[in-house]
Amino acid sequence: MGIFGAAASMAQVYSQNAVGFYTLSLGPGFNLVANQLNNGDNNVNTLMPPTTALPEGASLLTWNVGLQKFNDADAWFAGYGWYDADLNPSSTVLEAGGGAFIQMPPGQNASVVLVGEVPQGSLTTQVSPGFQIISQLTPQAIGLETTGFPAAEGDSLLFWDAGLQKYEDALAYFAGYGWVDADLNIVDPTAEIGEAMFYQRGETAGTADWNRDFSVNP
Repeated sequence: MGIFGAAASMAQVYSQNAVGFYTLSLGPGFNLVANQLNNGDNNVNTLMPPTTALPEGASLLTWNVGLQKFNDADAWFAGYGWYDADLNPSSTVLEAGGGAFIQMPPGQNASVVLVGEVPQGSLTTQVSPGFQIISQLTPQAIGLETTGFPAAEGDSLLFWDAGLQKYEDALAYFAGYGWVDADLNIVDPTAEIGEAMFYQRGETAGTADWNRDFSVNP
C-alpha cells in the first residue's frame, strides 16, 4: 500500500446530525484523493479554504470526462487558496463521489481535513464511457460490488500508489464473475476513505446510474 493509502486507511469519520469530516494525508508528488462530503457549492476553495495547511506550490488536477484529458491545473497560494491558470479564484467543483489529483512539492507533506454534510438518502451518480475519476458516494471504505456499482464487460479500474508514484496493476471486469486482478483473482475493489480511483468504461456500454441508499442512522 502506498503512502496515501496507508494514511487514508487510518482516517475516521465522525457524524452528528449528518455532519462529518475526514483527513487526507498527502505525501510528496501526486495523491489521488476523493471528495465524499457536501460543503456548500463544493468549490475547491470551499472544501479547502485559504486557511488549509497546504504548502505553496501545491497543484490540483481534475479530469475532463467529455474531452478525455486533464483540465489545466489549479495552483495553491498559501493564505489565498486555489487559483486557475489565469490567476482567478478557481471555479473547480468536486462533487461528492468525485476526486482529483493533488500534487505536493518535493519533500512536502500535509494533512487536509475535509468537513461537510454526509450524503444520505437515495444517492445517484452517472458513469459514462471513457475514463473518469470516481470515489464512493459516501465516506466509507466499502467495495464497489457491495454497493452495486454498474460495471460492464471489459471495464477497467486503476488505483494510484502514492508511494511509488504510479498506477497499480489494472483490475478488469467480467460479466458474471465480477472484478478480477492481474492474477485473475476475484476481488471487490475497495478504496480507503478519501481515496479516489480511475475508472474506464467501455465505449459500447453507454451511460449508467450508480444508485445507493444510505443513512448514518442505525
